[in-house]
Amino acid sequence: MGFYFVITAAIRLFTAVFEPLLPTGWRVTSTISNLLIILGGVIILRNQAFSTATLTTMVVIVAGFGWIVEGVMSILESELSSNRALAILSGALSIIAGMFVFIYPLWSAKMLVIFSGAALLVFGVTLIVRAIQFGKLVH
Repeated sequence: MGFYFVITAAIRLFTAVFEPLLPTGWRVTSTISNLLIILGGVIILRNQAFSTATLTTMVVIVAGFGWIVEGVMSILESELSSNRALAILSGALSIIAGMFVFIYPLWSAKMLVIFSGAALLVFGVTLIVRAIQFGKLVH
């Protein structure tokens, strides 16, 4: 991600400086924002462990916020549901899960990484088994 930020921002910075038809306001804004993106990319490259932890925690917090919003919407829309009690229970559990993520973001990030790794391992094994079975069907 750090390399991506540095390379793409450098290209856009070059364009902002040397593009003759770009208005002055856009040129200045683009130059400043791309210099900040390059700085962010360098920080990510220099502090990879910290950057990884920070980005993972941010993803988890966004997911927690999403769960809270989903829970509130589920409760608000429960009147339209055929099983109102289940919709309210689902909404309450989503809100509790979202609050738990806000209270324990680092633990939640760790669990997200473990769960994602386990899920990818299961998906990989499943794909290998399917590929072997598909190979037997072709012959």
